[in-house]
Parts: sequence; structure tokens; C-alpha cells
Amino acid sequence: MDKELKELELKKIEIEKLKIKEGLFRTIVLIILTVGAGFGTVLYKTYEKEIINKLSLILLGTALLVFFFISLSLWFSIRKKMREI
Repeated sequence: MDKELKELELKKIEIEKLKIKEGLFRTIVLIILTVGAGFGTVLYKTYEKEIINKLSLILLGTALLVFFFISLSLWFSIRKKMREI
């Protein structure tokens, strides 16, 4: 009986850790999207040169791809943990 209670408590702790991880991930996503939109708007309004536009698109596209793969791996790790629990 005591062993089952310990296992149940450990599962509850793991679920709480996943909730914290998910909340932190959601906050980081909002911060990155807000900063990216603001930076892109300022860059577009300030510099309308062709080189700056291409460079900013390359940098923002690269950041988007990197962030997409990081978020995808984080999502898979959360789903894997949920299946284990």
C-alpha cells in the first residue's frame, strides 16, 4: 500500500513538472512572437532597401525553423512523458 502511494505521488509530481514546462514553453512562444513581430515591423518601416529586406527574411526564417524544431522536440518529449505516466 505504501509503495502504491509513493508511485502515485511521483506521478503527480511528474504531471506538475510537465504543467510547469508547458506553461514556460507557452510564455517563451508569446515572447518570441511579440519581439519578432515588433522587430520585423520596425525593420520594414525604417529600412526599405532590398538587401535589408532579404537579410531580415533570411534571419527571421532561420530563427523560425530553429524554433519550430525545438518546439516540436519539446512537444514530443511532453507527449512521451504523458504516455509513461
